[in-house]
Amino acid sequence: MLGRIRQAGRWCEVRVPKGVSGIAKEILGGYSRVECGTVLVELSAGQDEQEVAPLEVGPPDGVEVIAAPMVGILYRQSAPGKPVYAAEGDLVSGNQTIGLVEVMKTLTPIRAPRNGRLLKWLVEDGASVNQDQPIAWLEPQHS
Repeated sequence: MLGRIRQAGRWCEVRVPKGVSGIAKEILGGYSRVECGTVLVELSAGQDEQEVAPLEVGPPDGVEVIAAPMVGILYRQSAPGKPVYAAEGDLVSGNQTIGLVEVMKTLTPIRAPRNGRLLKWLVEDGASVNQDQPIAWLEPQHS
């Protein structure tokens, strides 16, 4: 057992496979997100622990993980109200800025490592990130 989460006035046990550790990532609305290695589970107030299933195990085959270059705050746009650098499903080119990491008022661009389609953001805009934390999935486009 990983631990327990108190939600909606009741305790839910969180279980993971043997040898896997985990950490509660966030508690939102009616859901709790728990990350256990590369497995993410969500618990809603009405679910029994037997109903809890992994949502993500990792990227699909052939998909590249883009990681945060450093600890900081991830921004997907240059300023509030401005367009995002890259949305899920967008085609991006190699070295294109897809986001920024802010550390002590210094902004460092996160660049696409190659041409491809941004499949999924793994981190919300404005969220804290750790160095080498997976933040997005990129499906490389082969010429």
